[in-house]
Amino acid sequence: MGDGFYDLVASAEAIIDSAPGDFDVFSRIRSIFEEILERRLYIQALNDLVQRKLNEGGRLTGNMSNERLTVLHTSPVSSWGILTHSLPSEDLYLGPVHTMSALISGSNLIVDRYRSIRPLDMSVFDDGAMLELSEQRTPDEGEIFTKNGTFEALDVRTNGPEAMTLRVNTTNFAQFEWAFDRETRKAKYSSAMNRIDSNLSTILEMLASVRSSESVPHVAQLSRHPAHFIRWKAIQTMWNIDETQAKDMLADALNDPHPHVRAAARSTIAAHRAALASLQ
Repeated sequence: MGDGFYDLVASAEAIIDSAPGDFDVFSRIRSIFEEILERRLYIQALNDLVQRKLNEGGRLTGNMSNERLTVLHTSPVSSWGILTHSLPSEDLYLGPVHTMSALISGSNLIVDRYRSIRPLDMSVFDDGAMLELSEQRTPDEGEIFTKNGTFEALDVRTNGPEAMTLRVNTTNFAQFEWAFDRETRKAKYSSAMNRIDSNLSTILEMLASVRSSESVPHVAQLSRHPAHFIRWKAIQTMWNIDETQAKDMLADALNDPHPHVRAAARSTIAAHRAALASLQ
């Protein structure tokens, strides 16, 4: 094992990548994470970011940050960064990533751990799903806390000045993150974890608005996209462009592998038939 931050990250990623999505395997990187913490090797990574920014003349890159997150390293296996925490977020979020974190600066950090009251299929949104509070803690500096992304949500905030944590997380092993109401702890909505898919959804909305026949073959291809919400968005878009082809796509959607698409197709067909009957 090498001595530097990036050497240790590479060793951790080799462990994570041996069984992607497995929380027990992910937990085996704890000793590596501890060494990075104890030797404060994240400072090496921050210095490296500064030098790269200087070398690049200030241009933004995929490894740069926003005001709350500084990305130290990202890859198809994991992401390492420093987060700044202050006030609580609007909602509670359960995302399909495993995380390992530790306080590195500041104090008064509060970590509330929530668990789903029943097993979740993250690909099928369930508005009856709820979270329950399972643990409250105020970790000391250097104290490690983890999150199992299959059923846990962490609410990390402060009751005083800002605090910073070092965090490593796996890449997402499901398509959606779920938001839960902070007061009722009930599921509110799901959102796409994949930025490309999210962007595709926005593009389809634009194509539906401009209604160009030139888009028909491209939209038709997206009706076979791996993400179910993109498949359904493609059908909705096609309805604005070519109704005849949209009807064929809608009929195919009755046999879609995802229950949300099948249900939406049945509902749309029923509503269309009812509208036609009212005109007769």
